[in-house]
Amino acid sequence: MMGGLGALDLLGLLLRIVLPLSATLTPANPPLPVKFLQALQAAEQTLSLGERKAFIIRLRDEPLATYAGQVPGLEATSLHAAPHNQREGKLDVHSPASQRYMAYLEQRHAAFLHELQQRLPRVQVFRHYHIVLNGLVALVPPEDIPALISHPDVSALLPIVEYELTAEPAAPPVLDVSNDLMGIPAVWEMLGGRENAGRGVKIGILDTGVDFSNPMFHDPTLPPPPGFPRGDLALATSKVIVAKVIRSIFDETDARLDPGHRTAQDLVGHGSHVASCAAGATVSLEGIPGARPVTLSGVAPKAYIGSYRIFAPRAFTDNVVAAIEEAVQDGMDILNMSFGPRTPPTTDPSLNAQVIAVNNAARAGVLSVIAAGNKGLSPPFNSAGGTIGGAAESSEALTVGASTNLHVSDGIERAALRLEERDLEISGIRGANGAAPFPAQLAGPLVDVDRIDGEASGLLCDPLPAGSLRGALALIHGALVLIQRGICTFQTKVTNAAQAGAIAAVIYNSPEGGDQPFRMDLQGAPLPALSIAHSDGLKLKAVLAQDFARERLTFARLFIQEPRTFPDVPNLLAYFSSRGPSNDYQIKPDVVTVGTGSYAAVQDDDPRGENRFPSSPPDIGQRP
Repeated sequence: MMGGLGALDLLGLLLRIVLPLSATLTPANPPLPVKFLQALQAAEQTLSLGERKAFIIRLRDEPLATYAGQVPGLEATSLHAAPHNQREGKLDVHSPASQRYMAYLEQRHAAFLHELQQRLPRVQVFRHYHIVLNGLVALVPPEDIPALISHPDVSALLPIVEYELTAEPAAPPVLDVSNDLMGIPAVWEMLGGRENAGRGVKIGILDTGVDFSNPMFHDPTLPPPPGFPRGDLALATSKVIVAKVIRSIFDETDARLDPGHRTAQDLVGHGSHVASCAAGATVSLEGIPGARPVTLSGVAPKAYIGSYRIFAPRAFTDNVVAAIEEAVQDGMDILNMSFGPRTPPTTDPSLNAQVIAVNNAARAGVLSVIAAGNKGLSPPFNSAGGTIGGAAESSEALTVGASTNLHVSDGIERAALRLEERDLEISGIRGANGAAPFPAQLAGPLVDVDRIDGEASGLLCDPLPAGSLRGALALIHGALVLIQRGICTFQTKVTNAAQAGAIAAVIYNSPEGGDQPFRMDLQGAPLPALSIAHSDGLKLKAVLAQDFARERLTFARLFIQEPRTFPDVPNLLAYFSSRGPSNDYQIKPDVVTVGTGSYAAVQDDDPRGENRFPSSPPDIGQRP
C-alpha cells in the first residue's frame, strides 16, 4: 500500500481523469471510485488532531429517522414509511420498533468497530450516531484512508470543520421594540394573549448554554413536562428543561481544558441572548440599575427551552451533530442554530454532516431554524457565489436572514462617577473581564493616588503598602482611587489598588490619549474599574486638591448607566446578513426578520462580569 497523502493526491488525479462525469451517485453506497474521490476531498477539508485526520464515518445502513424497513424482520421506523411511529407528531425514538432498530444499529457498529480494530488499529473512534445520521467519529491516519473507504459498510467520510458565533457585531432581535416591529402582539392576540404564546412547545437552543440564574429563564407557573428536566439537574429549571454540555473531540481530549467548559453554564452570553429572544419569560426591568426601564419577553414566553451547550469552548461538526441527535431524542419540537462554519464548507451539501443531520431531524418531525450567517456580500463563501454556508444550506431548514430594527445601540457599557456635594457627574466605560460583575452602585471617599504613591505621577504601577488607603483615611470600607493611565497594564493598576485597600478604580486617560474613549481589559483584576477622559480626570484632581487643602474628604458614588440607543431605519436587509444562493443553487435565506439593535438577556456569571442586561452582549453572533 502506498503511504501518506501523496498516494491520495495521485489517486485523486487519476480519478479526475477516468471518472465519468455522468456517474450516478447513490448516497447509501456509491461506486468505489466515487467514494475514493469524495474521501480525497474530505481529507483536504477536514481538520486534524495530531497526525490524524478527523472524520465522521458514514455507514451504509439508514439512521433511525429515515429507515424504511430494508432489513428483514425489522419494521420501518421513519415517519414517511411508518406514520404511526410517532409521538406528538415527532419520531417516537422509544417505541418498540425504534428500540429494535437502534439495537440492530448498535450491533452493526460493534461488529464494524471490532473489524476496524483488527484491520486498522491506529484508527481511534470517539462517538456514535444512530438517529439523524448513522456513523461514528474517528481520527484516521492519512495512510489508512484508502483501506477505510474501501470497506463495504462505509458509505462516505464526512469532514469535520469548526464553527463560529460571530463575524460581525450583530445580535438577536431587541425585545422591547422588535416584537412590535415583527407583528408579534397580533400573533399573541390570536393565541389568547402573550401568556399562551409557545405553551407546550420545546425549543432546543444549540449554542453557548444559558445563564440559568437569569430571570428570563425562570417561570414558577410553568410545570416541566413528564420526564423533565434532563441533564444537569442542579442547573435546569422548570423553564429550561434540558441542561447539557456536548463537547467536540478537539476539546474532549484537551486535558488542560478549563473546568468551566465542562458544565452547561453559559460563559459567553450568546446562548442566553438567543434563548431569551426565542422563549424568554416576561420580565420587568423597572428599577434595575443600569437597565432600560422596559418590559421584555421572548416571542414565545411560555415555551420550554432545551439548552445544549456546544461551544465548550469551541464547536465542531462532530458535537453539533451529536447535539442535534440528542435534541431529537429529547423530544424538542424546534432547534435553533445561530452559528456558521468558520471556513467555506464542502461544495456538496449531501456530504455535509450537519446538513444531513438537519434534514433528517426534519424527517423526524423536528424543524431547525438556522441563521443565514454574517458574511454579508463578499467575498463569495460557496461555489455558487453566495455567502450562505453550512447547515443554512439545508433544504429542510428554515434559514433566516437579518433586517434592521427601529433603533441601534453603540454597545458601550457605561457607568458614572458622581460627586454629590459638587453636583459633578462624569460618565465613563466599565472595565471588561474583571473578576466579578460590575456592581449596580457603590460609594466611598475618592482618593487621588498621586498623593500617596510618591513620584510615580499617580500611575500606581508599583504596589503600595498593604492597606495604606484604609490606614491613611481610617475607613474600614476603603476608597475609590483615581489613577492615571500609562506605563503598566490596567490589571496591574487595579490589582495594586485592591491590595492597598481600595474598593474601585477610576482610571483617567493619559495626556497622549486625551479625551479618546477607551475600554480596559482587566484580565481578572479584583476590583470594578471605570475609564474616563483625560480632561475629566483633571477636573477630579482639581476638586480633590481643593478638598485636601481644606482637610476634608471627597465622597463619590459609582453607578451603572443604562445603554444609549439611536433611531434607525427598520426593515432593511442588514449589511452583514449572508445572501444566497446556496452551493446547490437554492434560494436562501427563506425569511428575513429583525437582527440588529440587541437588548435581551445575557449571562453574568463568568469572570468577565458582564451586566445581565447589557446593550449588546459580547461576541454576539449569527441568529434568526
